[in-house]
This record gives sequence, C-alpha cells and structure tokens, in this order.
Amino acid sequence: MTMHRRASFAEERGATLIYLAIMLLGLIGMIGLALDGGYAYFQYRRMQTAADAAALAGARHLSAGESEPQIDAAINQLAQVNGAETVTWQYTADAAGVRVTAQIHSPTWFAPLFGLNNIPVSAVGEASFAPAVASSNLLPMTTTCADFEYGVTYKIWEKTPGSQTAPGNFGWLDWNGVPVGAAELAQNILNPQNSGVWYIGDYIPGGPGVKNTAGVRNALNTWLGQHVTIPLHDQVIGKGANAKYRVCGFAEFVLTGYNFRGSSKWVQGYFIRYVDPDVIAGDAPDYGVGGIKITQ
Repeated sequence: MTMHRRASFAEERGATLIYLAIMLLGLIGMIGLALDGGYAYFQYRRMQTAADAAALAGARHLSAGESEPQIDAAINQLAQVNGAETVTWQYTADAAGVRVTAQIHSPTWFAPLFGLNNIPVSAVGEASFAPAVASSNLLPMTTTCADFEYGVTYKIWEKTPGSQTAPGNFGWLDWNGVPVGAAELAQNILNPQNSGVWYIGDYIPGGPGVKNTAGVRNALNTWLGQHVTIPLHDQVIGKGANAKYRVCGFAEFVLTGYNFRGSSKWVQGYFIRYVDPDVIAGDAPDYGVGGIKITQ
C-alpha cells in the first residue's frame, strides 16, 4: 500500500515538472516574440519618420517644378538617411504631392525558432503642396486676385479699368491701422516682418497716396530683382485713409521696376510659385504661395 502511494506521488511530481517545463518554454517563447514584436514596432516608427521626411522632400521639389529624376533623388536620399532599405513612391491622384512607402526588414532573435528570421516592416507617408491661408513677412502692397501667368511681366496699380485700388489710395498697405506716413512705409518695405500674420478674409488698412519720397524709393530698390510675398484682395471698402482691402490670397512677386511720376504710375514685376515654410497652408485659392504638409 505504501509502495503504491510513493510511486503515485513520484509520477505526479514528474508530470508536474513536465507541465512546468512546457509552460516555461511557452512563456519564454511569448517573451521572445514580444521582444521581437516590440523591436519591429520601433522599426515601424523609424519607417514612418523616413516616409514622412521623404514625402515632404518630394512634394517640395515637385512644387518647385523640378524633374522626376530630381524628385526621385530627393525622396531616396531622405528615406535612406532615416534608415529605409527600400523606397517606392508615386504621385498623388491630384498630382500635387507624392506618396512614399519606406520599408526595412526588422531582425529577430526568438522568431527564428519558428522559421521567421526577420519581419518586413513598412510605413506610408504622403505630402502635398497646399496654398497659403495665412502668411507673414509681407511687403506692404496689394493687387487684385485676378488670373495671372507666372513669369509674365505685369504693371500693377496703373489707373486702368479693373485696377480696383480705392479712391485716393495707390495700393500701399498699413499694418497698424494708423494712417501710414512715408517714413513708416519705407520701414515696412525694408522690414517685411513688421506685417505680422494676416489671414484670408481679413481687411487690411490701406495707405493713401503715392508716397514718392527718396526713402520709399530707396526701400523699394533693395527688393529689385528679388521675390516678396504680397497679399491679394478681392474687395475694397472705404477710400483714402479709410480704405481697407479684403485678403483673398497670397502671391510671390518679383519686383523689376516702378514709376511714381506723371499720369501713369505703376509698380512692375512678375509672379512666381513659391513654397514658404512660414505660411499656414490649407484649403485656399492657389495664387502660387503655399506650404508643404503631411496629408497622410
């Protein structure tokens, strides 16, 4: 009787050890897979960074009108710098941006026990050009939200039909709402950062008069041949010192000349497309100025 009980106890203890061994093996496997999975997630975050950075670079080069090989080089460089092993990309449906897929094979330490030597990890980033809904660093001048061709020279502010400058107002802008004098206007031309931030739909006060002073002319001369951001307007209220222009968009204008004498006074230049990192990009009319944003 005693011998039978001892044998039974030994058998039960042996079975328990087997169960414990199996449970321990399963626990180690679960911990191992969790470690492999955790490292794969870390690699996924890396790939998301790589895809987003590459998409932003590609969209920026696309919006600048560069060739497909240049866009491809920019995308691959940014993705690989951020750790991607392979990179594929395509244009977005509206051709305003790019969609990038970055991939890496995450190494494993425990999964090879189950025949899995690595885990393919990929992430997708999409970025597009979007027009500016708000901008800062503006030159204190405005013209209408009319259709224009990039690179074509225009004379704005000429008193011709459709010029839409307010009566008694040449087209200068006044950021603080106090009637702007020639000295203040010259300083605002020299220092676009004085503008602050303006949004589409805002009414910007106008500065009356031509302001044909040496200070204004010298300030404008510093911008000849350079591009500046200007607000565009679609509505004018008031006149003279009380004129206000409603912002409908933002454009990049290369100033090439001006004339403030005689009966025909004008500012001359041409419009270009420009990606500005300081603008607030979003759903707005496209007049050439915008920013690049992640859309996925």
